[in-house]
Amino acid sequence: MDIRWLGQSAFTITEGATTLLIDPFLTGNPKGAATAEEVGADVIALTHGHPDHLGDTVDIAKRT
Repeated sequence: MDIRWLGQSAFTITEGATTLLIDPFLTGNPKGAATAEEVGADVIALTHGHPDHLGDTVDIAKRT
């Protein structure tokens, strides 16, 4: 299992070939460790709908 912090409350958790993306606020995040274009996911989870958690969810979901 690989857990990667992407800044703010964004994380990826990868187990085997499956990646879970949590709270993907990446674009405009001063602590962002990745861009929305660099991140993909099999599953996206949001802890709640505030902009600093929702972030790039829709754009990433459309690509994956």
